[in-house]
This record gives sequence, C-alpha cells and structure tokens, in this order.
Amino acid sequence: MLVSTSVLILEPLITIYVVQLGGPVRNATLSSGIVFSAVGAATVIMGSRWGKIGGRIGYEKTLLIGLAGGGIGNLLQLVTPNLVSFGLLRFGYGLFFAAVYPALNALIIKYAEPDFRGRAVSLSQSANQFGIVAGPLLGGFIGGRTGIPFVFLLTGLALLGAARWVKAFMAEKPRVPELDNKPGV
Repeated sequence: MLVSTSVLILEPLITIYVVQLGGPVRNATLSSGIVFSAVGAATVIMGSRWGKIGGRIGYEKTLLIGLAGGGIGNLLQLVTPNLVSFGLLRFGYGLFFAAVYPALNALIIKYAEPDFRGRAVSLSQSANQFGIVAGPLLGGFIGGRTGIPFVFLLTGLALLGAARWVKAFMAEKPRVPELDNKPGV
C-alpha cells in the first residue's frame, strides 16, 4: 500500500505544483503528465534489472535500497528549484521505486508458507490497489491543508521509515527451510 500510495499521492497536486515551479499555465497539464509519467518510464527501464540485482544481492537488500532511494528522492523534491529538476528527480525516484515490487513479490514467495503463497500474493495486490485509491485522496487532503511540499516530506519520511523497518527485519530473517538452499531465492 505504501509503495503505490507514494507514487499516486501527487496525482491531484502535480499540475498545481508544475505551475508553482514556473511551468507555463497553457502547457501545465502536458508538463505534469510528462513529469508524472517519468516514474513509470524509469520503472520500465529498471524493473527487470532490479529483479536480476535482487537475485544476486538478496531481495531484502534490494527492497531496502528501493525504499531508501525513494524516500531520499521524495525529500529532495522538497527543494527542487524548477520544473526540469523536478522531472529529473521524479525519474530518479522511479529508478529506485522499480526495485520495490520485484523484491516484495520475491520475498512473499520466499517467506510465505507454500499453502499460503497464493493468498499472500493476493493480499499484496489488494494492498497495492488500496494504495492506488488512498494515494490521491491523501495527497489532495494533505496538500490542500498543509501545502504540497509537506506531501513530499511526509512521503519521504514514510518510505525511510519503511526502509528502517526492512533493515530491522533483515537482522531477524525468519526462514522457510525448504527455500534456504535454492539459488536465486
């Protein structure tokens, strides 16, 4: 849920923010569409690469990198001076965001009991869909009450908090015994 919320929280705010950053009003919707889709473009470029990296360094580390990079990327967007740098930061956020879903899916398979894996994947997808709904609602509410930069601060801190939780989880690592010796898991 947090992952999809972190992307979609800007949906209702991005056109306004593009204009605030100096984007021309007459092209604001096009500019915001380009900036918003930068995350998706970066994800398409890096998604399969992160899956391969996760197989090499471990999916817990991959998830940690994705969450931490996404959190830092959101915090950097607080101080972006113009539209071009904002677009580049959104693209950079997407490069890290791309690590999260492959890692989450692999970790579900790795840690869920065999008879619960299908349900675990379904619960993950339901949480993702809930984030797709919650993100724009939260973004509109928070951005309208506190200002758009606060949305970046809140999202960045939430992602960094999730990264910290993953790091703590990595120290404990519960195992599914039959998967311990399988390569790539």
